[in-house]
Amino acid sequence: MFGQGKIWGGLGTGAAGRLRRGLAVVAATALIGFTAGWTQTAPPTPPPLRSLDAAALQTPRSAPAGWTHVREGTELTSVRGSFGMEKGRILFFPSQADGRYIGLENLNLERIAAELASSPSQPEWSVSGTVTEFRGTNYLLVRRAILSQSVPGEGTGPRKTP
Repeated sequence: MFGQGKIWGGLGTGAAGRLRRGLAVVAATALIGFTAGWTQTAPPTPPPLRSLDAAALQTPRSAPAGWTHVREGTELTSVRGSFGMEKGRILFFPSQADGRYIGLENLNLERIAAELASSPSQPEWSVSGTVTEFRGTNYLLVRRAILSQSVPGEGTGPRKTP
């Protein structure tokens, strides 16, 4: 069907013909590579980075009125306060400060939730943990919570969640 004479016949035979055929293959390959590279589009440029001014970093975006905003990574150590429920989340309300912290779910918060469910009163706790923030809202990862007020009808003395 495709004999050598029809395709490669004009290039000659022998060593000179093989050389010409080799050069033709190299030229064709280079031409294909060049056109493939020429038709490729450049990668899209990423959007420019926005610079934030100091005021934007200091002002929380969604902090409600009366909320004391605390920076990411702040450690709370033996802070007295109470826990309560709001919209299905457990909140910690410090006694000596205006503010509240949404509890981050962990085993300690689960134990606090069980205590809240079993106790009709709102006892005072001594809480230690790490404050985080997301979109201007503070969250509290409770490391340790000690129930510092005994619940009426139960044993006396502080109880602790590890």
